[in-house]
Order: sequence, then C-alpha cells, then structure tokens
Amino acid sequence: MSNSPHDTALFAVRVLAAADAEAYQIVRRRALEEEPFAFGPLPEDVPNVSETARNLDATDDRCFFGGFRGGQLAGILRLSRYEAPNEKHRAYLAGLYVLPQFRRGGCGRALVCEATKRAAATSGIRRVNLSVVTQQEAAIHLYESLGFRICGTEKETFSRGGKLHDEYLMTLELNDERPAEPIRGLNNSVTELPFNSFLGLQAASDATKLLRLPPGGQYLNHLGTVHASALLALAEATSGEFLLRHFGSSAGLVPVVRRIEAKFRKPANGAVASTASAAPEALTQLDADLATKGRALISVAVELYDESGSHTLSASVEWFIQRLKATQEKA
Repeated sequence: MSNSPHDTALFAVRVLAAADAEAYQIVRRRALEEEPFAFGPLPEDVPNVSETARNLDATDDRCFFGGFRGGQLAGILRLSRYEAPNEKHRAYLAGLYVLPQFRRGGCGRALVCEATKRAAATSGIRRVNLSVVTQQEAAIHLYESLGFRICGTEKETFSRGGKLHDEYLMTLELNDERPAEPIRGLNNSVTELPFNSFLGLQAASDATKLLRLPPGGQYLNHLGTVHASALLALAEATSGEFLLRHFGSSAGLVPVVRRIEAKFRKPANGAVASTASAAPEALTQLDADLATKGRALISVAVELYDESGSHTLSASVEWFIQRLKATQEKA
C-alpha cells in the first residue's frame, strides 16, 4: 500500500509517521477536549509522544491519515482492518477530527476519500465501517455524501457527563455496483443531491445569497480561474434551490431542466456565491398551471459573484415541472 501524498485543493493528505507524533497529539487532545460526546476516550487518555510515535507507524492493517495545510496538521483520521482472521474483509474508520479554523474547507472529505481509496486498493477488503454519534449531523451528512449508509443503531454506546449517547453504524461497500436509489423528495436543500454534494456546493452563509461554491484547485481551468462547467453547475443548482424554497419540498414533483442560457461576464476567482429570482407573476402562473394542468414551465434568473464581488455570470435556467398523478388528483 502506497504512502504517497494526495494533494487536494487546500489540503495535502498523507499517511502519518512517527515524526508526526507531537502534531498528532495536539490535534487528538483538542478533539477529545472540544467534542467529548463524539469520542469515547478522555483527553488524559492520549498516550505520551513516544507511544504515539509507535502507534503512528503504519502497518498493513492500520494507518493514520493527516490533512495538512501550509505545513500545519489540520485534521486526522484512522483506518484499521479488523483483527480476527475471518473479519479481514472489513476495515473501519475512527477518530475523524478537523481543527475549527480549517472546517468547511474540504479537509474531512479529503481524509475520508483518501482512507477509503486506500482500503479499496488493499487486497481482500470489501467493506469499510464506521460509527458516529447520532447528534453529529454534519459528520453523518458527509459520510452519506460519500456513499456510506446507516445500517443500524447502537443504543447507549457510552456515557459522558451523566448522559448516554447512541451511535449510528454506517457502512460503505467498496466497488458497490448496485444502482443508486432515486431521491423521492428534498425538504432542505439541493446540496443534499449526490452530485451537488460531490462538487462541494454549500448553502451560503450570506442571507442575500443562496448557494456557494467554495474555493479550491479542483474547480480551476487552465487560466487559474473557476472553470466554466463549475459555474454552470452552481447556476443550475441555484435555480433548483430557488424553486425548492418556493415549494417547500420537491415531494410529488418531477422537475427537469430544459434549457440553460448563460453569459460569462468576468473570470471568477476564489469562492463564488449565487442569487436567483423569478417574476412574481411567473411564480403565480407556475402554481396555477401545476394545480390545473399538472405541469408547468418557468425560467429562473441566476447571478453569480466571486469573493471579490465581481459579477461573473448571468444565466436563465428553464425548468419543466410535472406533478405526479397521485398528487395531482389530490390537489
């Protein structure tokens, strides 16, 4: 198994070694102090430097990954193979943690991707498991976006501060060729869709914007600016987000993009955020057509702005929306 680093947009991910012991200790202790309910051990349980160095020596059955930015260890994760001879076809992830100042930048995703890639390249491993505290919604969303599925719940896994905590058991079948189940309805955001999650699209923190494409080298073109296809993907997703917020849920609806017309105004640099709008009368007509005809067309205007405020793209996204028959009959 290779120990070569895998460079992501903002983080370099590699297998840790004994020389990383002090840096690992700092991050691990911070994890146990900051999020005690997410980890079983206590901060005082962290081994000394020499023992940590021995533990970090990678073997065929265990290794620790670190995500680095600017030479600083920003996040950690352990990949271990089950020890029993009849369980060698399984591995598990544990101890994922990213320092607060590096969150929402893709470090956790990069660590999990690299660990599962290593597991998939290891002869005999067919499945990767993990457990996650049921309150850790952000972590659960990350794992699900990378293909992990909840396969059970372990009740009262551990106690902390007099409170008992449950954990979800999640599993990833490597080289799983089963077709993905269709998504029946969205209630929260189009960022939940597998492709949008894969791209890393996020809900914008700025109340005047809808979605955000984070900065990252994976989005760049040959000129070092944000690739046109990434901007178009953000524009399409933004129009869908706008309609989802209008309806409140996509349940009972089948929305399909029919046409996108876009004008690239200026090169985009760094993070890109979006806005969307539609004429009030167009939204009124949309609702009326769905209620009476069961189908409708609507165009949504989308504008994109990079982190400097430059207006980078204007687009019109035309949607065809059909109401499912059962839902239509109830209307």
